[in-house]
Amino acid sequence: MKINCTSRLKDNPFFRHCPEERMAASGLKPDLHQKISVRGMCARPLDFITREQLADRELWKKFVEQYRLKSDTPKQEWRSEYWGKMMRGAAFVCSVTQDDGLYAVLEETVRDLLSVQDEDGAFSTYAPEVQFRMWDIWGRKYILLGLLCFHNICRDEKLRRQILSAAMRHADAILAHVGNDSDEKMQIEQTSLSRIGQPVHGAMNSLSVLEPMVMLYRATGNKTYLDFATYLVEIGARACGNIFELAYVDRLAPYQYPFTKAYEMMSCFEGLLEYALTVGSEKWKTAAIRFAYRMMETDITLLGSAGTTHEFLDHAVVHQVENSEGGVGQETCVSVTWMKLCARMLLVTGDPLFGDCFEQTLYNAYLGTLNYEHIRNPEKIQGGFRLPDVEVAASFLPFDSYTPLLGGTRGQGIGGSLMFADGTYYGCCACIASVGIGIAPHLAVLRADNGFSVQLYEKGVYQTQTASGNGVTFLIETDYPVDDAIHIRVEPQMAEKFSLSLRIPSWSVENEMLVNGRPMTVTPGMTTVDRLWQSGDVLDLRLDLRVEALRPTSYEKDVLRSRILWRTCDMVPFMTEMGADHQNHVAFRRGPLMLARDARLSGREDGALALEGNEEYLPAEVKSPAELPFPAAGYVRVLLKNGKKLDLIDCASAGRTWKDDSAFTVWMRTGKE
Repeated sequence: MKINCTSRLKDNPFFRHCPEERMAASGLKPDLHQKISVRGMCARPLDFITREQLADRELWKKFVEQYRLKSDTPKQEWRSEYWGKMMRGAAFVCSVTQDDGLYAVLEETVRDLLSVQDEDGAFSTYAPEVQFRMWDIWGRKYILLGLLCFHNICRDEKLRRQILSAAMRHADAILAHVGNDSDEKMQIEQTSLSRIGQPVHGAMNSLSVLEPMVMLYRATGNKTYLDFATYLVEIGARACGNIFELAYVDRLAPYQYPFTKAYEMMSCFEGLLEYALTVGSEKWKTAAIRFAYRMMETDITLLGSAGTTHEFLDHAVVHQVENSEGGVGQETCVSVTWMKLCARMLLVTGDPLFGDCFEQTLYNAYLGTLNYEHIRNPEKIQGGFRLPDVEVAASFLPFDSYTPLLGGTRGQGIGGSLMFADGTYYGCCACIASVGIGIAPHLAVLRADNGFSVQLYEKGVYQTQTASGNGVTFLIETDYPVDDAIHIRVEPQMAEKFSLSLRIPSWSVENEMLVNGRPMTVTPGMTTVDRLWQSGDVLDLRLDLRVEALRPTSYEKDVLRSRILWRTCDMVPFMTEMGADHQNHVAFRRGPLMLARDARLSGREDGALALEGNEEYLPAEVKSPAELPFPAAGYVRVLLKNGKKLDLIDCASAGRTWKDDSAFTVWMRTGKE
């Protein structure tokens, strides 16, 4: 299948090498029974998250306790989301690692949760008199997602039945109060009202229950849930207009929608896509796909996240060079939801650009959030979410909530840091983050119509079967993305003809490929080798890891935007003008890795780089990270025109003291000496 790459997409510096037409593999799907042994960049995060978070029985008990206490109120409280949000990621991780110890912990907390289900079937952390306000439906959505995701990996048939029954009762408790089939019921936008009587974020938080309702229909065949999903699609966040219709018409970018909360909006479109695929609606499938491409075009930064103004869409492709230390952006909830949406879009469209996007977020925005150092920063809790009369215990969070792009430190606020009974806190971003690393290994080797497609070059062993049932193992040996060489050994149990497609990233211009030592032509986008594969066949791919200078997107492409006064939910339309310093910035990329200037190498030096002209590729020395006095995945010395040298490390390794001594920046100012 051929997919045209719009010229608009080239306004995003990340995709400037994207060919006008690129081959896309069709019929992509994950192999849920594939045995995976991860040994590359994903291995450490999987181990760390399992050990430090997902296997923590006490943490799970704390989350379940909220459903007993029912202490959330219609203010700024959404602890209702924590259990389901983390369970979804935990189920993904467990499906990769097949860790029996982790599975036992997850089964234990599922049984614990089932024991606190209300008589009416609901799981809610809100007291009865304040239910169906603010974030209540949002939290109930995550309970459904968590239960259904564990249901997919559950090894106990009796427990599977209990989970499905509990999920149905929970959904029925929503349907008893919400819908358009009775005058006595609330409309979906009414379930999101704030203290001042306004729907939160245009009610997109409540609308996002669409996704698990569709999933529940697919699991049970009960058309009641599909009918409710249809009602949600037809409304489409009525409080702010039908965002699904806006996407289908495709005249506006998402940052121009009436409400622009990134995470909630993407969650709604995840649900729309599942609905479209379930009912066979080309219209709504098209709307979801158009939305994803628009996000890619206008709102994804160089780190692979969206929004540089808190968590709101703000035409980040243009405005990302204006993100400052005083603001927050690159929210982990947003990054992970974008990863999940890209993974789904990759399977639906076959477009390798979504693989590029997933990889971009994984190696930059995502891996940079991991708190391997066990930093505790209670002083960096955002004041708006903190209970002022509670002395906060220094809780360890395995993930950061925000990542700066321009001159900042890590740990800029803890999103959703709400207190528990013991005086500790936890963050919404910390709960969702395991989803990202949980789905990554499943994208490495995908099934295709006539064989297999390699979308992520993650070192490891991948055991699967061909369409005929013949066992086949793919051994990927590489130090990518630090090294340019990728070695894939194919081991079928019996010789068999099938196709093997490899994603060629849009940034990789000069590529080489050998099959059993013989040169092959590399096609931009996807390269496919169709042959009789035998045990011991090898494929060697070398990608283009030259250091590239990226420039900001010009304001010439900017149009009317909306600013959300998020305390009141008021919308203010406005125009902005390009500042004098806007174009005087540069960022450096080596393959999928964004490079950062870290104060530990250069001091907190803000001076302009003497970078003359508009060079695309710069001379650079790839140095060993072992030479550094701190851990890093990548270390590059860029040679500037004035003879000076600029030491850079991969963005995910930068800023890892959370203090000024490791302040870092991805966008750097330029000038002439």
